[in-house]
Order: sequence, then C-alpha cells, then structure tokens
Amino acid sequence: MAQSSYTVDNAAGAVVRSKINDINAAMQSQNSGTTAPTDTRGGMMWIDTSTTPPTLKIRTLADDAWVTLGTLDGSTYTADANALPANLTSLAGLTLAANKMLYATAANTLALADLTAAGRTFLAATTKAAQRTALELGSANKDLADITFSEGDLLYHDGSNLVNLGKGTAGQKLAMNSGATAPEWVEDYVDAWMNAKWVDKTSVRSANTEYTNGNSFPLEVAIRGSDGNEKAEVSADGGTTWVDVGGNGATGFNSFSFTVPPGGIYKYAGTPTSWSERDG
Repeated sequence: MAQSSYTVDNAAGAVVRSKINDINAAMQSQNSGTTAPTDTRGGMMWIDTSTTPPTLKIRTLADDAWVTLGTLDGSTYTADANALPANLTSLAGLTLAANKMLYATAANTLALADLTAAGRTFLAATTKAAQRTALELGSANKDLADITFSEGDLLYHDGSNLVNLGKGTAGQKLAMNSGATAPEWVEDYVDAWMNAKWVDKTSVRSANTEYTNGNSFPLEVAIRGSDGNEKAEVSADGGTTWVDVGGNGATGFNSFSFTVPPGGIYKYAGTPTSWSERDG
C-alpha cells in the first residue's frame, strides 16, 4: 500500500528512478492509505484503509469529490448500494429461487411471483392454437377474440366451439330447442295466454274445415251448434291421429269448448251458430 505525487522533477537518475518506482507502487495499490491522496485526477481510484473493511472509492471526473464504490474484505468485494442504479439495488435485495418470476411493482421496484411449469408452457406458446393446447381447451375450440358480440348476446358451447346467441325480443324467454342441443328464444306463452282475449270467429270459421293453432300457447275454442251429432276433433301430430274433444248427439242447441295445443289442428262437424276463440 502506497501513495505518491505523480509529478517527476528533473533530478539525478537514481532519484528519478526512485520516484517512478513510488508512482508505480501507488498505482498498483490503488493509492491505498488512511487519508486521501493529495495529488488527484478525475477517475483516480483510492482504497481508504481507515475503514474496516477498507473502502474502494473513485474520484469524480470533475476532480472535486470521492464516490464510494464498495468495500474490500479479504477476497470479497461488496458493491455499495448507493453506487448502483435503483433497479439493481432492488434486485440485489431479492432471493431468486426455482419457479419464480421477476416483475415490477413500481418504478425501480422489483418483486418475485410464482411461475409454475404450466405457466411457463403457456407463456412459451406463440400462437392461439398453442395457447389453447397449453390450457387444455382443445384445438377445435374457437377463440373468444374470433366472436363478434352485440349488446345482450349470450355465450354457449355448441359441442365444438364457443358461439353466441343474439338477444331475443321483449316478452321472449330462453328455452332449449326441440333437439335439446342449444338454447333459443321463444315466446313466453304464459304471458301471451294470460293476455289473450275471446274473439268471435263465427264469420271466418266453417264446419268440416281444418284449422291450425299458430300461437305459442294453447288455444281455447267454444262452439254453439244447432244440429245433432256434432263433434269437435283435435290432432297433435299433423292430422294423422284425431281425438274427439266435444260434441253432442242430441238435437237442438249444443255448446261445448275444447283446448288446442300450439301447432295442433282442429275441426268441427255440425252447424255452428257461434264460434269463439281465446286468441292473442
């Protein structure tokens, strides 16, 4: 450990050689000493041996102050936290371990989070298909980003992909389709039936003629006839099978009523004097 001025004056050879040796010793020991060197330059290193352990310092380029870089303890060098960028100081305070991921919680503030093998597999996936595979969704599943949604839409799976069902209209309700494969909007026949009113259909109905209930709710029919052997029939299978739902074999005026399911066919045999239906 040595310090020396770095100026070599004109002198005899032996004196000059001795001065050069002193300068070399100072440079080799990083100007080690208990006090700062008196002959300084910007960028000069100095090991301050007045501290325990000794402190490594560097002169500012303006040659106006010393900046602490760290400490030297035997064969160990420890950087000074103030000499490191803030993000490296934050990193130095963390203990890295297996299955951990580094992330920032604020400016120059780092933290660790768990990162499992499954998480790494997903992050390594570079395509949507690979990401779906990593999530075990299957290659046939459509990505949500491929679906165009509108206000009120519903999302469901059709057996192969995620698809959307557009919103229904006022008064409709959600129900399963006839094949029990997907949801669909249907008329709420309960509300429709409750709001239905009796309508005189005498002028537009004829005997021995088939009519269809086109409503989404059961249709009530009331008929008053003047013949004997009157009969009303209803078919729920498109006219293949007919069921007798009313009538009278006696002569004179006869009144009866019956109900027709949605989509059912109905007909009357006789001479109607009045025909009313509870229709929407």
